[in-house]
Amino acid sequence: MSRLTLIISGSIGFMKRLKDFLTSTIDSRSLGLFRIVIGLSLVYNIIFQRLAYVGTLINNERLIPHQVIDDYYGAPIPLFRLFASDIWSYGYLIVLLLLAVGFTVGKLSWWLRFLTFVLFGIVNASYTYLSHGPEFLIETALFWSVLLPVNISFVLGNTNKSRSINSMVVTGFYIQLFLIYVSSWLLKDGAVWRSDQVMETLVHERIHATELLKNLEGSIDLLRGFTAIGFWLEVIVSILILVAIKIKRVRLVTAVSILILHTTMILLLSVGHFWSIGLAFSCLFIPSMIYKNQLISYTRNDRKLSCFKTIFLGILVLFILHGNLFAWKKQGYLSDVIDSIPLSEVLLKSHYKDPGMASGFYHQSWRFFSGDIPPDLGDFVYVGIDENGIEYELISGKKLDAINDFEFTKNDYHHAEFVFAVYLKFYQERFPEPSLKEWLRIQVGENPTEKAYNQYKLYHHKKTFTVNQPININDELIELVTLSMEK
Repeated sequence: MSRLTLIISGSIGFMKRLKDFLTSTIDSRSLGLFRIVIGLSLVYNIIFQRLAYVGTLINNERLIPHQVIDDYYGAPIPLFRLFASDIWSYGYLIVLLLLAVGFTVGKLSWWLRFLTFVLFGIVNASYTYLSHGPEFLIETALFWSVLLPVNISFVLGNTNKSRSINSMVVTGFYIQLFLIYVSSWLLKDGAVWRSDQVMETLVHERIHATELLKNLEGSIDLLRGFTAIGFWLEVIVSILILVAIKIKRVRLVTAVSILILHTTMILLLSVGHFWSIGLAFSCLFIPSMIYKNQLISYTRNDRKLSCFKTIFLGILVLFILHGNLFAWKKQGYLSDVIDSIPLSEVLLKSHYKDPGMASGFYHQSWRFFSGDIPPDLGDFVYVGIDENGIEYELISGKKLDAINDFEFTKNDYHHAEFVFAVYLKFYQERFPEPSLKEWLRIQVGENPTEKAYNQYKLYHHKKTFTVNQPININDELIELVTLSMEK
């Protein structure tokens, strides 16, 4: 045998072993459960965070002028904004809802799943201030659902089939999940995290803290224990996901750990429908031994993955890694390490130009309470002013006295209102005065009172904190805008 033949034979053997190493396996039933949970999350999001707000938060330029989004996030693909009409917005979202239902029951081909990803991504980019973590994670889930055969098991109207799917695409998705969870804790490098004072601080937070968390205000040691446990649970989950790519024995532990992480999060913090997304990711790691039926061997020809598809997958994973490394370089426990890597200044100088859709998936920056939690723990206060100029808090109806003597009512925001309130609180300078007046007008409409008021006023109740022993909270009430009643 010639030397050239040996080299070619050795290269082919090496590439086969490499492909086998990069190939991972998933049960089609686990993938089917993942599809159903993500689909239901998408249906929920469209109904309760999109359709319910057309004309108030969505397609309302008095509240969110296009310029407010375009100046900071770039102009989105204009499909959702094509017509300044509520009818167009409703029609667009109803089409997206029908696709989401089809996705959930397993009736969408790959190109319709891709269309669902695109349409949902355009909505998120068009109303960035109504989108946060759950929406961005749904984008990611929808994208990988295009590349994976999610319609094999648990499909409405079909006989249940169960197959073992071996594919490098499965590995790519697992790597994506690893990067999401590892980024989440890598970026938690601020003083509040290092001192385990996050939950202790958030007890005073007027938007995110649940009643369960607020009831633990006096239990400082317990709160610091929760912070430490939550942080290290994220570390453990990320490690388990990485190991589970090749070692199936740890997958059940991985599934349970992801579910525990998101369950404890939702008990202590109001963070939207993160829990359902966590449940979907957990389903991906349910091992075959949990199911009773035997598997049919099935590879979908992925061991013969074409050269083009292999190159595409490789470029995709590198793109995803670049987005994460870019974030790690700017902030986090590894920023100094990445700074010292040769060519990091060149390769990680910036991220690519925003495509105008699916910004969460595109930028790959998984910042969940990253760095330090925001220093403002307060919220907005909505006030009615009577004919004598006396101010009353709208929700409680109590006369507004000196700030130090008044206990403000916690606002009960719903769905997209919650997301917008968080953005508006931290980025007030981006929104013109008409936006603040429109927000006040919306809240007045949602909090009808028996007492008639001539004017309404919006305050920002700033509760800033200083990290020390114990945490020091400073109160300040800042007047933002006054709204006169329309005659």
